[in-house]
Parts: sequence; structure tokens; C-alpha cells
Amino acid sequence: MSQVRARLFLPMLRGLDRVLPVNAFCGAVRSFAMVRAGIHGLIKGVPSPRRLPACFESEELLRHRHLYRLDTYESRIVQAIPDRLHEARWLDRCQISGIEPLLRAKAQGRPVVIGFFHFGPYEQLRSWIRAAGLPASFHVGGAPTIRSKLARAKDRLALFPEVPTVFYDRQLGPAIRSLKAGNPLMLALDQPAMRRVDLVLPRGTRFEMPTAAIRLAVRHHALLVTANLLYLGRWRFRLDIGEPVPHELLTKGREREAAMHLMEQVLPIFRKHPEQCRKELFLRFRDDSPSSAPFDPT
Repeated sequence: MSQVRARLFLPMLRGLDRVLPVNAFCGAVRSFAMVRAGIHGLIKGVPSPRRLPACFESEELLRHRHLYRLDTYESRIVQAIPDRLHEARWLDRCQISGIEPLLRAKAQGRPVVIGFFHFGPYEQLRSWIRAAGLPASFHVGGAPTIRSKLARAKDRLALFPEVPTVFYDRQLGPAIRSLKAGNPLMLALDQPAMRRVDLVLPRGTRFEMPTAAIRLAVRHHALLVTANLLYLGRWRFRLDIGEPVPHELLTKGREREAAMHLMEQVLPIFRKHPEQCRKELFLRFRDDSPSSAPFDPT
């Protein structure tokens, strides 16, 4: 099915984008997204209400609407046109805040490391950051074969095609060379890892954060920030770049303080938009016992 979508739907979406105004394009594909969300709801059902980690400071349960996957299928449409997001008609649909330090770092020849979480349409972070003029790449686990043919077909459409969109586990050397060449490197801050720090958050909640991004920034004297992409609905987005980690925290032995700074940039966003937190993110939260099981969002 992925191969069929790559051969049929991807060219179809790109063709529609070329001949229709943005609003008409969005209207044309919205019905497709609604059908997919409806089918998903019929097959999978609607998730049960879930409690939130105590640090979210909300006693309310997170409840999902019937077409709870609609935002996901809507927002994915722009993955068919990553090479066009820099055009004003699309870039105007994404509010971008905090990117100036990254642009200055690039102009000064300083490497940039970006930490991200499984929040919102995080898969599109790289494309929107590239649209803003920075050829960012993901560093992910596994091998190229773990990604579908459709995903790899979309990769080939990226802006700055000379810069790989993804580096894998065995490509750390090329990833670092790309970083040193001035291309931001993006690493997840909510994945299981051998080397991590245990952060104590409000109300006793703990969060396990891998330190790979921090150690990479320390080793290469890089600017270190967080990035979150929020989906606002109807193909409008908000890209939030956090305040850079202070230089004095990017030294050996201060990983926990650097990690806490990163978390402080994003926790208010998580609290305000818990519906956009993915399962991978929720699973990194724990109760107040270091040996307890991961947070269960069900």
C-alpha cells in the first residue's frame, strides 16, 4: 500500500497543489482526510479517556473526539510538498518564533543541535525548519529500511536536496560532518537510551531524557535548543524554538541542568496542548518513585 501511495497519491497531491490556490487545495483534500479519520475510528475505535502526568497540573481526563485522527491526516498532506513550504503561500501558514538565534549561529559558523519531542506533527519539523532557511536533518535509530517507501519518496522532495534529510545509527560520522558544515542536526529527547538523566518535575513527576543531544552540543560547542511544531487546524502551524541552553551549562557534568532547561522550554506547551502529546512522549513520564513503571496514559 505504501508503494501504491508513493506512485499514485503523492503525484496527485503535488499536481493539485500546483493548479489550485492553497485554500482550494486544502478544501479538496479535507474530505479525503475526513474519510481516512472516519475509517480509522471505525476500525480502531476512540481511545478511552486518559489521565495526564501530575506535572501537567490538570485533574481533567484527556478525551478524544470521534474523528480524533483528523488533525493527523490533515497535517500530513503538506508532507507531499516539502520543497514548496518556503513559498509565501505556505510559509505564511506557519507562525515561527525563536528562530533568530539559529540563523545567527549559522551565519557565524557555529553548529546547531535541535532537540525535539514526539509532539504534534513532529515528522514535519525538519521540513518547516528547512523552509525557514536552515537545512536540518533528523538523526534516528535503525536503518533506512525501517522507513516506508512513501516516506523515502517524500525525503527526495526536500529543500536543500544536497543535505540528507535523515541520518541513521551507523551514519553518525556523516551526521557530525553535516553538523560541522553548518546544517542543524535534530535528535529526539524522549526516546529510550542507555545514557539519560532523570529529571524531577513539579508534583513529583519524573522524566527520563536521553543526553545524546546535550553531549553532542558540548563536544562540538554547538547551540542547543528545543523545537516543537503545533498543529492549529486547517493547515496552519506554529513552530516554537526554545531559548538556547546557556553556554555555562554546556560543559561536562552539567547535563542534568541542561536537560532541565530544555524541559522548561516545552512543559508549558505540553500542559496547554496535551492532546498533541504522542504516546512515545507520555511513556517517558513516571510517578515520584525512580523504580516505578513508566507513565501509562490509558
